Amino acid sequence: MTVNDKENKFLVAKQDWNVASAKFIQNKIFNKTNNKKRLILTGGETVKPIYKYIDEKKIMNLNNLQIFLSDERCVPNNHNDSNYKNIISHLFKNKDDGKRILSQIHTDSVDKHNEAKRYAKLLSDKIDLILLSLGSDSHIASLFPGDELIMKKKSHFVFNEKQKRFTITHKVLQNTIIKIIIVSGKNKGYAFESCYNNNKNYIDYPGSFLLNDAFWLFDMQAAEVIHKEIKKKLNFKFL
Repeated sequence: MTVNDKENKFLVAKQDWNVASAKFIQNKIFNKTNNKKRLILTGGETVKPIYKYIDEKKIMNLNNLQIFLSDERCVPNNHNDSNYKNIISHLFKNKDDGKRILSQIHTDSVDKHNEAKRYAKLLSDKIDLILLSLGSDSHIASLFPGDELIMKKKSHFVFNEKQKRFTITHKVLQNTIIKIIIVSGKNKGYAFESCYNNNKNYIDYPGSFLLNDAFWLFDMQAAEVIHKEIKKKLNFKFL
């Protein structure tokens, strides 16, 4: 689903970036109804403070959510580098609720490709919202620059042999109603500018795939390094 052209897609938080981002996400999830929603979340470092704020302030009913992972490393689910652990630890004070709501990936599976197929089936229905963060090399989820094989996959979820990670594919992005990309810090701001300048080169700049089809949330550090002509052309607005 393409973002409504009347909506501002490129948004900057002047202060309290985590708070503004959390409230924006909450509004997009429950914009019309409190019916059960299907979400895909990233577990990267950037979003930890956002999840923590959502948990502490109880700004949304997590029990009305069914949550899936955007990607995962081949580490145990209790490992510090595990996206599963990061989401459970920061979004859910009650860890039992988290384990019930968040669908884990069996990273210890002997056949990683079969596990990816299992998880792909969970993602085959429409997704209401996906939250990702932009990497400093312009990657999203575990779709990294040069991953041409991933771009051509027909499945919703695959095991990336090169990166040794599980990841959603662009098929999931096309099947998601609302996409939100977090851009935090100077390096991520430069990465966004690279995506803009190479907006047809999805393989080398994966984030560019969502340039015109997502809400982009910037902190001030990221926004300040982006060329003013780009911000003017894309109609950057403050949250």
